[in-house]
Amino acid sequence: MLKEGPDPSSKLIGRAQGFATVASMSKEGALLTAQNFVFTDGPYNGSTLAIFGRGMLGTVVERVIVGGTGKFRMARGYTLSKQVTPPGPPIQDLLVLEFDVYVWHF
Repeated sequence: MLKEGPDPSSKLIGRAQGFATVASMSKEGALLTAQNFVFTDGPYNGSTLAIFGRGMLGTVVERVIVGGTGKFRMARGYTLSKQVTPPGPPIQDLLVLEFDVYVWHF
């Protein structure tokens, strides 16, 4: 789910689709990720961002924006993400990532 904020009750604006795979044979356990952010509400409804990169949980991860569709056609830029703890009681098997997105598009 893509939401406006980390609170479970914040507005749903889209969904994240993609995959992650192990990208390191060392103890750090780095991941390679390929993601699409698909926007289903708000001013970017119907648009997508394509994101690619390598990182480790527990750190700030920088990923490149390699393209997009709709209002993000020909997008370029980067994201910074980090794991955050949502407010309220813990929810088992829930991973919440906060993304700051810096994007240029036509």
